[in-house]
Amino acid sequence: MNKWILAFMAAIVLFVGFVYVFIPKEIVVSKISIVNCVPNAVYRTICNEGKWKSWFPIEREAQNSFFYKGDSFQIGKEVPTAMEIKIRQKDGTEIQSIINIVGIPYDSSAIQWQFKIAAGWNPIKRISQYKRAWDLKKNMAEILDRFCAYVKKKENIYGSKIELTTTMDTVLITTQKSFKKYPVTVDVYEQIRKLRAFISRQDAVEMDHPMLNITEKDSAFVAIVAIPINKSLPNSAFAGKDGISQERMVPGHYMTSMVSGGDSSIREAFRQMKLFFLDYAKTSVAIPYQLLITDRLQEADSGKWTTKIYAPVY
Repeated sequence: MNKWILAFMAAIVLFVGFVYVFIPKEIVVSKISIVNCVPNAVYRTICNEGKWKSWFPIEREAQNSFFYKGDSFQIGKEVPTAMEIKIRQKDGTEIQSIINIVGIPYDSSAIQWQFKIAAGWNPIKRISQYKRAWDLKKNMAEILDRFCAYVKKKENIYGSKIELTTTMDTVLITTQKSFKKYPVTVDVYEQIRKLRAFISRQDAVEMDHPMLNITEKDSAFVAIVAIPINKSLPNSAFAGKDGISQERMVPGHYMTSMVSGGDSSIREAFRQMKLFFLDYAKTSVAIPYQLLITDRLQEADSGKWTTKIYAPVY
């Protein structure tokens, strides 16, 4: 009988020793994922609570908290390249976690999500806390996988797909006009009408949709309109044609994006394009422009306009 008691006591000692050796008094849990997206874009997206609904596997939402498998996740304090996530588990336990974002080669990022919890001195509690940490790590991995799948697509970051393209040597007939207010559709198409009449008189052929750039300068808006044509015209063709000129667009590289919607959507697309240039350290070498695919005079609903924006890149 004494042997059994001694064996039992020895087993308890071994068990407790095992717990104290292999489960530290502070459990550190870390999940690291690699994603093909630059750090600035990753950080900007994960800090944007409005975008969480697009990627977080939400079971329900309440008071700025997003629930997954019974736990709630809430954005906390933001610091450069890092952000706190407040986790509240279904039993009421609160855990402070932090997401760190580090840039790595080839326009990619390493995302580390980490938290620490005290295991306590009680061996049973240590085991319980270890299981809590392990289960939470699995949930964090699932959430982080969803986020990485979302941010690796540029259209999710910038609102539309941004692609690199090249242009050919192109002859442009162009004109510009200054406006006190942002030019409306009628203003733009009056310039287009003027160019088309000139092109027709020169027996030239339009080769693509009209191009438009609107720039605010000295409290005014300057609208530059251009139309590609099939041939170069002699200088004599422009004699007395005040405001109409011929330019050559040399072959080059452009970042492009398709936009659906009116002026506000187009301005937002250009703003996102600027962010793309900043995120990927690209240099703009000339003015950007819109390619007016939809005839806006014929389509009164600006929500149905299709426009392709071009941003020259070095």
